[in-house]
Amino acid sequence: MPMEVPAARASSAGRLPAHETSTLRVTGVTTSSDEGVVARPTRRARWSLVRDGITVATASAVGRPDRRWFVSVDAWRVEDTEPLVHAMIADLGHDLHTRIDGSDDDALELWSRFGFLPERSEIEFVFSPDPARTGLADVAMPTGLTLLSAADADETELRHLDEQLRNDAPGTDGWVNDPSEFHDQTFDEANFDPETYLVALDPENRRFGGLVRIWTGRNHARLGLIGVAAPYRRRGLARALLAHALHPVHERDALWSPPRRTQATGRASPCSDSWAVSRQVRRPYSGGRRSVEVVRVGTHPVVGAHRGDGAELVLRQLEVEHLEVLPDPRRGD
Repeated sequence: MPMEVPAARASSAGRLPAHETSTLRVTGVTTSSDEGVVARPTRRARWSLVRDGITVATASAVGRPDRRWFVSVDAWRVEDTEPLVHAMIADLGHDLHTRIDGSDDDALELWSRFGFLPERSEIEFVFSPDPARTGLADVAMPTGLTLLSAADADETELRHLDEQLRNDAPGTDGWVNDPSEFHDQTFDEANFDPETYLVALDPENRRFGGLVRIWTGRNHARLGLIGVAAPYRRRGLARALLAHALHPVHERDALWSPPRRTQATGRASPCSDSWAVSRQVRRPYSGGRRSVEVVRVGTHPVVGAHRGDGAELVLRQLEVEHLEVLPDPRRGD
């Protein structure tokens, strides 16, 4: 699908010059079929375990646009977890996912009772954006590519690029953005920063090559996604995108968190170039918290479901609503 974007020429440092007045016709990286595609906005469901008229435990589920349902239980007693988990399994009928602290063996054992098995793990780090520590000083854009702020990009094409990169990444394949939800979450005033949400533009071939987005707050910043389309990989584009997006973060002297590094069997992530930079630079960092995503396949039967003595389950709500941009698991970003 064609779009209009400001034409821009890269400077020697790879940065965009001042606003240009001419326009360039660009064909997006992905297009929808004539029949259209089904987009599923984020959905939420909640359950309550009620005993003697009092809610003693709750459960919630979030259905993401990739059709993955992430569930959680808030209960003081372990025995109150079982009826809530069985209720979610019975009501939702989908594969169910949840994230657990990788060091919490008790939680892993508890969820395994209900048929949840480890699918992938993630490691979260905190880095300094200082180019002297990251090794990303004076990094130019690859030849033939330039930068464009997401604020100046056609929103439809930006949404298609987001979908393409998510479908290439482990744990978010099958993602289809709802246009309204994508707009609300992308341009959320509390987190969107036009200086740190950048798109790589290939003017000659009239397409986007990748993107980087850093969500910023008053005293923090988080790298939600850095991804490169297949034809532009192995050219240092991810490294350049990261360098340019981190520059304003460093100038503001904010701490930042990169996206979780996924460890799973399957395809390589389009974010792999950026992680190669992290491994090669070997600069000081903190964090390293590991989480495990476990999944229960929806075709497994519910075994031994019960509600406990004197307890009843109440489905409190099942409705469509938006998730906050921060924190996960709204995105794999």
